[in-house]
Amino acid sequence: MATDTLGPVAFLDVINLAYKAIKFDIRKEHELLSTLKSYQTSIVTLLTEPDDTNYRFRINDRHSELMYPDVFLHAYAQNKKQIFNALIDTINPLQSTENLFVSNIILMNYSFYILKSKPREILKLKKHINDETLFSKLLEAIITRRMAINKSLFEKISIG
Repeated sequence: MATDTLGPVAFLDVINLAYKAIKFDIRKEHELLSTLKSYQTSIVTLLTEPDDTNYRFRINDRHSELMYPDVFLHAYAQNKKQIFNALIDTINPLQSTENLFVSNIILMNYSFYILKSKPREILKLKKHINDETLFSKLLEAIITRRMAINKSLFEKISIG
């Protein structure tokens, strides 16, 4: 935490100082305050200190595992058709908020991990879709996310 007088201070130290200032250990609400302090320090630790654990969101979407780059890249290497079908589903206008979140992450994964370094891969997707209107909508969705790619990346590729 950046402070005006002390400069940067570890946030866990700020929590400890706050509880020390209110003398939580001698108050009648000691158990409640101790529980709150433990909860707050646990949250800060979870968010700031790596523990080599992969945490995954549970989202009600059939493609939700593809949000994670390791899963996405493995699936792309093993079964491009699975990724291409998931990409097609990303432009479904009847998605729930959860589905839309997953779709955006999948589009960003495709843009950042595949197209950014190999823009010609878009031709494989175009061939798989085999529908100009659908492909155009998907291409527009990819470009409008502005994740590591833009129109100029595709100017040298004949994609229509």
